[in-house]
Amino acid sequence: MKIKNIELTKELIEKMNHTLPIVPEKQFEYTPISMKDFPQEIRPVFTLKPLGGIDGLEARDEMRGEMDLNTRQVKMQRGRYVIYVCKQCIISWRNLYEISYDNTESKEIPFSIENINRIHSNILEEICDKILEGTFLTEEEIQGLK
Repeated sequence: MKIKNIELTKELIEKMNHTLPIVPEKQFEYTPISMKDFPQEIRPVFTLKPLGGIDGLEARDEMRGEMDLNTRQVKMQRGRYVIYVCKQCIISWRNLYEISYDNTESKEIPFSIENINRIHSNILEEICDKILEGTFLTEEEIQGLK
């Protein structure tokens, strides 16, 4: 089978960006912005994967919205969506520590789906946003199509 020699214009690449097959094996590492200043030895690093097509549809089912009848605007509640995406797409982490309330002890939190609950909700929302960014082509990948 031959693929025609088609010039990939900027417009065509932009159209393709949200329609090309997702590569679920594509993993990437991410450190949340608020944790980037931690010393290297204890800086948390999350290994993430893109949200697959079916997972993305199931995640949408977790979104809820409320309509304000006065303004006719819908306010989305994305808590369940964030939980679903994080459970599907956080593959592992390293250097994620908890500190005791009296600051006398710290221990590394082992990766498990159940332990995702120990991560602060603001961090989970940021990770979810990064997963969704990683689901689409990066600028480098777009350049590779040219």
